[in-house]
Amino acid sequence: MNRNTLLLTLLLFLFGSFALSAQPQKMRNGKQRIIEYLELNENQRGKIESMRQEHQDQMLQLISLLKIKKAELDAALLKEDSKEAQNLVNEINELRGAGFSNKIQHQLAIKSLLNEDQKRKFDQMILTRNRMNKLRKPQQARPHPGEVQPRGNRPFQGGN
Repeated sequence: MNRNTLLLTLLLFLFGSFALSAQPQKMRNGKQRIIEYLELNENQRGKIESMRQEHQDQMLQLISLLKIKKAELDAALLKEDSKEAQNLVNEINELRGAGFSNKIQHQLAIKSLLNEDQKRKFDQMILTRNRMNKLRKPQQARPHPGEVQPRGNRPFQGGN
């Protein structure tokens, strides 16, 4: 993956995370910090906010569809219907690809509104975000219902 693609992905992740997972007060603080850091003018603020809202609506739709397809996949696995399960895996992968593509297009659209100094700051923000994400502990995958998940190299502690 080349550097520009990585930067764009991280940028989208940054805006997507504010839009989808931040609490309202936290999101306002994050948006305000970005506005101040990039020194956005009123025109840029309005356009970016409009684009952010549209992107958020699209991503929420994709996330809803993904949740439905994952539930359908769980049901197909319980029925041991391998053909249906594979079809659902393919659909889930297509939805994830569409989400990734949507994020990249959103980042490019935002970056197109920025001047050179703002683009430099924006890229710097993404690089900083990337470094911070590398320092965080990776999330552990959640097991399917009824599946026993190994607990790494810890000794057996009985009853857990």
